[in-house]
Amino acid sequence: MEKVKNPVAKAALQKNIEKSYARLANKMKKREKKQQQKNTEYKAEESVAAPELDPNMETTTPEVVEGAITPEVTSPVTPKPSMKEKQQTAVQEKKSAKQEIQQQKMEVRAAVKEKKAEMKHAVNELKQESKGNNGKGI
Repeated sequence: MEKVKNPVAKAALQKNIEKSYARLANKMKKREKKQQQKNTEYKAEESVAAPELDPNMETTTPEVVEGAITPEVTSPVTPKPSMKEKQQTAVQEKKSAKQEIQQQKMEVRAAVKEKKAEMKHAVNELKQESKGNNGKGI
């Protein structure tokens, strides 16, 4: 700012700098709000996911039918995948799709290369045939 001698230009530059700082402050506030929301969601998930028993087993109470007791039924509970796991699976899917595309490209290139080699071979054969009699007959 010291190098700028025009007072109108200085004022305009100062105004632009202040606007930039204001925008950055707004962005920081928004990001802080998002981070707080993520933290509260994460804490809510933790509090819900903290059962007293083993989280992988679901139990039911025994039932009495005509004087006989049926055994307890236990079944594993499938935990929901976390956000990180979802992202990892998405990355894995992208990688596999990319590898498939690369494999297809390689196959196409090989086919084109083979076709060029066949054409070159056919051209060479035609040249050899034409050299053989030089247009003089047999």
